[in-house]
Amino acid sequence: SLPYLRQEYMRLLIRYGTRQQHLSQQWDFYNIEMNNHNFCVMVAEVDFFVERTSELTVSEVELIRFAVQNILENTISEYTRGIVFRENVNQFVIVMNPLAEPNMEQLAEKCRENVHRYTYQTVSIGLGGEVEEVGQLSASYAQALSALANTFLNGGNSVYTYVEDAVVNAALPRYSYDKEKELLYCLRSANLSKAEEQLDNIWHDWITAPATPNPSIVKTLCLELAHSIHRIFSEKATDSEVKTLENKLADMSSAVSFEDLSRQIREFCRLGCTYLQQRQCSDARMLVDRAITHINGNLHRNLSVADCAR
Repeated sequence: SLPYLRQEYMRLLIRYGTRQQHLSQQWDFYNIEMNNHNFCVMVAEVDFFVERTSELTVSEVELIRFAVQNILENTISEYTRGIVFRENVNQFVIVMNPLAEPNMEQLAEKCRENVHRYTYQTVSIGLGGEVEEVGQLSASYAQALSALANTFLNGGNSVYTYVEDAVVNAALPRYSYDKEKELLYCLRSANLSKAEEQLDNIWHDWITAPATPNPSIVKTLCLELAHSIHRIFSEKATDSEVKTLENKLADMSSAVSFEDLSRQIREFCRLGCTYLQQRQCSDARMLVDRAITHINGNLHRNLSVADCAR
């Protein structure tokens, strides 16, 4: 059970740290061969893992995870000392002693290349900064996660290095409530083509800001916009249609990229507009039938168009 205990110990270490005076004793117990000072943390995430493995068996999924972890371990051990352990279903954390040649970014790139070459999977890697003591591992881990968040905007199969200035200077996406109002008006009238045009305008403002926008804020804004759209459709949809829309809305929170989330929002708009158009056709047909019934029942009168309309 030592490998499992070592993994659990490292998972706690990257979050809470440990007292330096107890470090040697603990590392001897867990048989950790790294130097007990000077560290760097990488977080590797298998891209689009849920979508790519949804039709595979449990054993096939586990084989992929094992292969990715094995390749990461072999690549790291070729150059330096480190530990690779699983964090989530599709995520691995690498704690290692950094070295000058190759540097950490080059080593992360080698990991990415080897995973793609030998497993046909792609991974995105977030690279945290170097720290001196074990108690600072949580800072490097948080930086690696922050760097990895850029996957949402840029897609997968890349290495992202944490740059403090980039985080500080990350742009807040410009949000136009006028454009949102126009979008919701188009959706309320089931004008899908105009609504998609407004969506493109809104997203263009977010993504083309002078500085790279904060990925987590962009995702939050997308989900908030989706909830506003949902309220518009729920006003006139039937109970079963509302339930379908709610399920679609819930699925959006698991989107792994801006491209994926924007596609889901577009489909959401198309589905809602379809419901509204069906309702409009039904309502219009009812009015036409009432008008015909009125005319047939009043043929003896000198009816005018105005009478029928009234």
